[in-house]
Amino acid sequence: MSVTFSVMGIRPDYESGEGYVNMSNTNARDILSALGLDYEDLCGDMRGRDFRKLCESALAKSQPGDEPRAIVITRSPIGGTFIECGREDRYVTTRLQQLLEVAKSAGDIGVVAWG
Repeated sequence: MSVTFSVMGIRPDYESGEGYVNMSNTNARDILSALGLDYEDLCGDMRGRDFRKLCESALAKSQPGDEPRAIVITRSPIGGTFIECGREDRYVTTRLQQLLEVAKSAGDIGVVAWG
């Protein structure tokens, strides 16, 4: 599963990658936590100006979890396998910068939504 952040009412351009940010549920929890937002339901919305302020504030701080993560494979004794694909160095900071651009495109009256 994944979580997509975008501006409500503006269709993301999936071919160019513009206008949205998509990430795994695990990464979305880390990003929402860095923003100081509830991450249990992995969905919500907020005015663009307020979301922009949260992104700017989070970017001004050192981000825990910004170090690279290795790939982890966990095998269940009953046959299931869970693969966490890891992530690059400075992942949290990079995603916060991308979300800041989404927030800027929402402007003061637009709404950033995620889910």
